[in-house]
Amino acid sequence: MGRKIYINYALKDPRGSLYSIYSATNPLESPETEVYTTHLAHLLLKHANHTNNPDQGLRILDLCTGTGCIPLLLCALLSPHIPDLSLQAIDVSPKAISLAKKNLQWNIQHGHLPPSTAQQLHFVKGDILDGSLGRDLQGNFDILISNPPYISSQGFETGTARSVRNWEPKLALVPSKAKNEVSRREGDSGDSGDVFYPRLLDIAEKVSAKIVLLEVADMCQAWRVANMACRHGLWDGIEIWRDWVGTGSFLKTDEMGIRNRKIKMLGEGNGRVVICWSADGGRWIGRGN
Repeated sequence: MGRKIYINYALKDPRGSLYSIYSATNPLESPETEVYTTHLAHLLLKHANHTNNPDQGLRILDLCTGTGCIPLLLCALLSPHIPDLSLQAIDVSPKAISLAKKNLQWNIQHGHLPPSTAQQLHFVKGDILDGSLGRDLQGNFDILISNPPYISSQGFETGTARSVRNWEPKLALVPSKAKNEVSRREGDSGDSGDVFYPRLLDIAEKVSAKIVLLEVADMCQAWRVANMACRHGLWDGIEIWRDWVGTGSFLKTDEMGIRNRKIKMLGEGNGRVVICWSADGGRWIGRGN
């Protein structure tokens, strides 16, 4: 009997090792990632003053970009309305960056993105856990977004589907042991799947981000990351978005307390995103005065 091949990975997995091209208007990342990325874009278009304002630029930094589905989708949603849009996307994997650049060119060639996107979106190789990265980034960014590796080694072996273990690149899902040891510091949660989050919050501070959006694995990790953000002491607001956040039937809101702060949980499903904002950033997404 031959080896079973999962056709969805062989044909379209954007973060796998196979060469894959996908459309910015129909990205092939997990649907939850598409939902929160789209929701963020809709909030910005509704509340921020960047829309059709040539004097108001918007700079977005995507860390652990993989093959670029998040920045490509943001370009598709935002660039028609925000003239001065700039995105920088970083990943440690040379193969991922090469595929991201090919995905960008494919989307431009097939009319899913305008040619100007080639000047707006730049993919760069870089190690998020390298202490020099924050110093090397040029200028400030308004928004930092990241879908980092967030599954612990034990969780990868015992809590993921066999298709994930066999076909998805472990580098994109599980922080390596070496990076885990390098990045551990006082105040970290102790969970090996949380390695990237303190570093991402540090980089957000260095680049003066007004909004930070971090994907997480589940509600338990969401609470740990929200607790890190509270300890960070920089953010005027913090929320947890569940898998299905947006409009219509997905308006369920709960509240719980972390370190004497009220943290709202929006949407349906498991915990999927921790979003933090400054006063300016809160106004851009309808959370400020």
